Amino acid sequence: MYLSRLEIFGFKTFAQKVDLHFDDGITNIVGPNGCGKSNIVDALRWSLGEQKSSVLRSEKMENVIFNGTKGRKPLNLAEVSLTIQNTKNILPTEYTEVTLTRRIYRSGESEYFLNRLPCRLKDINDLFMDTGMGADAYSVIELKMVEQILSDNTEDRRKLFEEAAGITKYKIRRRQTFRKLDATKADLMRANDIIAEIEKKVNSLRRQTQKANRYNKLMSRLKIEDVRMGHHEFMRLSNLITPLESKLAGLESSAEQILGEVSKKESEVEALNAVLIRKEQKLRETQIELENQDKQIKTIEEQILISRERKSSLLDLIRRYSEEKTASLEKKEILNRRIDELSVAIENLESRYAESKENLSSKKADFEGFDGSITNKKNELEQNRKELVQLIDEVAKKRSAYQLTKNNIQNLERKIDDLKKDNAVYSSTSDDALSVLDDTQYEKQKLADTIDSLKKDIIQDQHHVDSLRVSIDESRSLKLHAEADVRSIHSRIAIIQKAIESHEGFPEGVQYLLQEKFAGIDTTIADIISVDEVYKRATEAALGDSFSFLVSGKIDSIRNALSKLTESRKGVATFLNREKLSQFRSSVDLNELNGIKNEIIGFATELVKSDDPRLMQLLLGDVVFVDQFENALTFADRFPQFRFVTLAGEIVKGNYLIKGGSQAQTNDTMIGQREALRRLQDQVIQLEKQVVDLQTKITDLEGQLRETTAKLAADQEKQKSSEQQLLSLDKEISQSEYEQKRSKETLVKNQDIIDQTTRELLVFQAHLEEMEPRMDELESRRGELELQTRKLELQLNDLEKERKDRSESVNEVFSSFVRLESEIKTHQTNVENSRQQIQDMDTTIAKHESETVAAQQEIEKLGESAVVRESELIAISKKRDAIEKDRDMGGSEVSNLRESAGKIEAELKKIRRQREELLNSRHTMEQEHNDLRFEMRSLTERIQRDYDFDLSKDSVETLLASVTPESKEEAEYSEIEEVSPGTPLPENEQSEKNLDEVLDSDLPQETPASSGFDSVAVKSMIDELRRKIKQLGPVNMEAFAEYNVEKERLDTLTQQRQDLLEAESQLMQTIETINTTAQKQFMEVFDRIKENFINIFTSLFESSEANLELAKDEDPLEANIEILARPTGKKIQHIALLSGGEKTLTAIALLFAIYLVKPSPFCILDEVDAPLDDTNIDKFTKILRDFSKDTQFIVVTHNKRTMEAAQNIFGITMQEAGVSKVVSVKFNDRDIQSDDIEEIIRQNQVEELTHEVKEPPPGTPPEN
Repeated sequence: MYLSRLEIFGFKTFAQKVDLHFDDGITNIVGPNGCGKSNIVDALRWSLGEQKSSVLRSEKMENVIFNGTKGRKPLNLAEVSLTIQNTKNILPTEYTEVTLTRRIYRSGESEYFLNRLPCRLKDINDLFMDTGMGADAYSVIELKMVEQILSDNTEDRRKLFEEAAGITKYKIRRRQTFRKLDATKADLMRANDIIAEIEKKVNSLRRQTQKANRYNKLMSRLKIEDVRMGHHEFMRLSNLITPLESKLAGLESSAEQILGEVSKKESEVEALNAVLIRKEQKLRETQIELENQDKQIKTIEEQILISRERKSSLLDLIRRYSEEKTASLEKKEILNRRIDELSVAIENLESRYAESKENLSSKKADFEGFDGSITNKKNELEQNRKELVQLIDEVAKKRSAYQLTKNNIQNLERKIDDLKKDNAVYSSTSDDALSVLDDTQYEKQKLADTIDSLKKDIIQDQHHVDSLRVSIDESRSLKLHAEADVRSIHSRIAIIQKAIESHEGFPEGVQYLLQEKFAGIDTTIADIISVDEVYKRATEAALGDSFSFLVSGKIDSIRNALSKLTESRKGVATFLNREKLSQFRSSVDLNELNGIKNEIIGFATELVKSDDPRLMQLLLGDVVFVDQFENALTFADRFPQFRFVTLAGEIVKGNYLIKGGSQAQTNDTMIGQREALRRLQDQVIQLEKQVVDLQTKITDLEGQLRETTAKLAADQEKQKSSEQQLLSLDKEISQSEYEQKRSKETLVKNQDIIDQTTRELLVFQAHLEEMEPRMDELESRRGELELQTRKLELQLNDLEKERKDRSESVNEVFSSFVRLESEIKTHQTNVENSRQQIQDMDTTIAKHESETVAAQQEIEKLGESAVVRESELIAISKKRDAIEKDRDMGGSEVSNLRESAGKIEAELKKIRRQREELLNSRHTMEQEHNDLRFEMRSLTERIQRDYDFDLSKDSVETLLASVTPESKEEAEYSEIEEVSPGTPLPENEQSEKNLDEVLDSDLPQETPASSGFDSVAVKSMIDELRRKIKQLGPVNMEAFAEYNVEKERLDTLTQQRQDLLEAESQLMQTIETINTTAQKQFMEVFDRIKENFINIFTSLFESSEANLELAKDEDPLEANIEILARPTGKKIQHIALLSGGEKTLTAIALLFAIYLVKPSPFCILDEVDAPLDDTNIDKFTKILRDFSKDTQFIVVTHNKRTMEAAQNIFGITMQEAGVSKVVSVKFNDRDIQSDDIEEIIRQNQVEELTHEVKEPPPGTPPEN
């Protein structure tokens, strides 16, 4: 497997398409600095998918496109195609030839192709993964990468080992698995939050179902009483409606009689109105006709005015035309006189023109004869000059050759002197370089010691920074948890405070007395006792309803409270009188239980705390807490006088009274609320103090972190600066070594040139002596020709002066001739213009005379039209006066009719008033009747709407017989159980047991049907029922359905949380498996590379030592890889202290140690041999030859010895500025030397040795 072909177009300096064909073995790429050699390596790396523009030595990826030169325009795209022969099937594809193509446009868009088919970058990366090839694999090595491989930053070094071990895919899978694990943990956290919220909602809905059940019972009783009350009211309204209907019938008869009189008067008014309408209509028509006449008069008057204006305008036009005609005739007379004057002047000028023309012809003939003699003299002078020029040219050539020879002699003498001076300088430079080399190596050692010290400080600072960050994160986490606890406790405090203030959970009578703060009533049992959480359920079960007993110190206060409850009908309450507690004597003796004291938990009177022990003795004196139900049964047989209560709330007494069952887990309880509130408030104070302390600690730690981070950054900057100085010293050492070597070579070379130059100098001196006699002969002949030429020039000058005089005479005659000709033409033009003006005036006069006649005719017609319009105006004015008279008469008639109609309407108004009074009386009765009907209908509709009972049809007795309050309550309770099967029991088992009894006792007593209907009592009962319903507050009747939905959702989410926990466990197992597999594979490959590295390094440096080590106590997949190297005669030291050549060979040894484990099919080396001397170059080329059997090498180099090792060479040139071209050379003769290589590259032309491709127009992509 090897790279077989590289096609480049538009990439960096390759403006034209370049097609490189590679063979296996070693191929060198050579050329001068700046010609674009490294662009070949960049093109290879770029085609393999490199994404970092900095690696390609560009600020952004679009900069790799050819940017143009002075003679070439920029291209719009760059494309590189790389063909790989996959003969060994190393690449996971069925193709034996794989072609990768990458293309980029200036817009930033990129395209990738695999065997000419579009693909993704990921496809290319996957293709090369763990093959040792790729953009960032060890198949491409640059000189700067040698420093990176050997630097303290071991990340680049680790990538080489991971690629060789083939664990890249494992690390990628591990990163993906960690991301999935993080996502799973986040989902699990969200699921826990959601489940917590839904659990609260389910508990709330459970309480709402109990509330809805109570609401249904109250509504059932309300329906019966409200229907009875409605039926009574319905009958009362029916008795009031009957007499009203008879009164309304009498009023209806009187209203009909008055209505007849109104109709009669209205008929009379309508008749008069009809006549009045006709008269008014006629009056309006007359008025309209009068207005029309006024419009006609106005129109005629306007027409007469327009005619007068038009006549005046026409008279003005006739007058103006007459004045213009007179002026035109006068101007015409003047023009005729001018034409006669110009005609006479033209005749005189034509006579003078003929005489001037004849004189001009004579002068021209004399001038042309004299000009011929001048031409002959010029020809003679020109011939003499040509001969002189030829002689001067020959003299100049001889002189130039003489001077050139003389200059060559001087240059050779100067060259010899310069070479001797250079030898002196090179000798001095060699000595100086040796001295600088010693000084630089000393400085390098000092700088390396400084770097080691800085590294120790950096490691210490980094550990301190990591420790501070861990402490800050832990403190922040503790602070967040504390703040969350504060918020949670505040929420619980608010709930408890609200429950205490509203007395929620207590019977209605107790709530009423506590809210009213009744005098002498202190508190409840629940408020004055406290108990540990573990005993709460047992205490609640033992107390039952007694937790709500009210405690008072005086019997009078109890009497007053009972009276108030009875009067206000606010329910019942149970009281404990502290005054009489001293009379209470317990009927049980706790000492009887001494025999089983070790088997019970304890006595309730001891475990439940209170400010009054007598109360506990009264309520819990016979209660014993045990751990298990079976123990309670056993002890109850032996001690039937005691109540044995388990921690789960089960009660056993004498085995004849057993209470138990499941209870919902909840924190809501009436017992110890105030004590719990106090404890929570104390916890809040402690937590808030803890938050403040943690914040102070975090601030201090952050300050320390900033200081340590700043120190760390400063030390890192110093280390970076020192390492850069160290690199600079390495370069200086290499440069000094190179300068010393080059100086010695140059001294020998310069001496050879001095000897050769001395021989050339003797040849030039002999040639100079032969040239001097010929130079004298040519100078003598040149003087004779120059004298003869000057004589001829003087004769020609005299002839030229005479010719000039003759020419001026001819020009004077010609000027006079031209002037006369111009005057004649000017006079002729003026005559023509005057005649044209006269013709234009005649045309204008004729046109004006025609328009004047037409205007006079129009004036006559306007006069006739004016007479007709004035007669029409008189006739229309008379007609208007007659119409106006008719209008005035019609107006009088309309006024009389309106007066008569007004009298009749006054009578009609009086009758209507009487009718309105009658109607008002009827309306009042109808309103009263309608109100009663509306009240009856509203009552019927309300009862129908609220209770689905029709008062007009259904019988109340039927309702009372079919639905009793007790059966209705049982039906509603059964409905709750049916709608919500599986609903957990309420929190308080005692409350659940006595729920129906409490509801029945709280409901008002039903009024017996046999005692007659007492509307006041029923109304009071209805009000009481409604008050109780209102006291319940908002009732969610959908609570049963919502509870089932939320409960099902809670079960589903709980299952999902379990699935997430299982997924988290599986992901952790996957990560462990990946780590185990990758570590094993990595360690196997690392040991093999280590062995190979030691062998290769010792072969490069005799009597040397080398080793590879992993950092101890760290994960092998993340541990630092350290390189230890001791070349011949040196101690094992830090690799930064090695020379440039030693570093390069160390990196090469590591690279080929990896190749022995997992060889890359090809390797690209970019000037890695630059720091090597000849001895190390031989070692380097030997390794290349050894490995070239399995690996194809493409080497960018300047070194001649490296060139000698190659089978193929590509020379990069830049014949055109900014455009790189390629010269290829293939060696068949292995005896060829390095000097011959340079000569071959110099003599071959790019056009002859490469496949020329014409540059396509900008923006045109090349064919794939």
